[in-house]
Amino acid sequence: ISSKVLEDSIVEALTVCLSKLALNPDAQLLTSILQIIGPGIDNGDPNRKALIEVAKKALYSPIATPENTSSIIDIVSSEGIDNIIALSSESKSFLRKLVRNIFESGRITADAAKLIEQCTENKVAMIFNRDGSVMLDGVLYQFNDDGSKDHLQNMIQRILKQESVLGQQYVSHTPMFENHNVGLKLSPVDVQQVRSMINAAKVLECDRWHVSTVDVTPPFLVLERRNVFGEYIIAKLFVENGKFKKEISQHHPNDLGPIK
Repeated sequence: ISSKVLEDSIVEALTVCLSKLALNPDAQLLTSILQIIGPGIDNGDPNRKALIEVAKKALYSPIATPENTSSIIDIVSSEGIDNIIALSSESKSFLRKLVRNIFESGRITADAAKLIEQCTENKVAMIFNRDGSVMLDGVLYQFNDDGSKDHLQNMIQRILKQESVLGQQYVSHTPMFENHNVGLKLSPVDVQQVRSMINAAKVLECDRWHVSTVDVTPPFLVLERRNVFGEYIIAKLFVENGKFKKEISQHHPNDLGPIK
């Protein structure tokens, strides 16, 4: 069989699969499509170019449907992100689009956070901001639910623990350049220790809450921790008029005042 006839047959098969793939993402089909695209080298063959274009359309078809995002995350996790990247020059663009879908949903699950972390390790660039937002391809994404914020916070902390000079600055709170807090205010991340406002013997950590009970009338709970940028985070949990309430705020470690 000639290569032209074979490629025509593959194009026809991929075209047929498009509608099925959009409704039901399939691991074997996705990996096969990535293999067809391969390194994406243009050898000037118009038939090969047509084949790659159809394959790319088939590749991006399922992630055009937001409802498929969770299934595709499962496929990538099952196949292994390193294996996915090794299959094709288009793999990183595909993963970037998948991450964009996650951000556009406004919600980050534990599985999604793991995928995002693996993408950053493979140089899929994004910017994590102090306010918990993330920028990807010039678009700023905000996350309002506590679950997403926690997954994002924990993910950033794991990324920062990787062995890099900049990352270790955020973990050890040892500044790269000495700053005596004269003229230029000391960055929160450069404050080496932040102690609990309730229990001065307790040094706060980034990856866990310190919980205290304030025994007044009425009593309330105080949760304290540092975020990945070194800032002091405090949450006050209390009951008012029979309703559970919480107040959360963040502060520069050197600007702490009394708890009210």
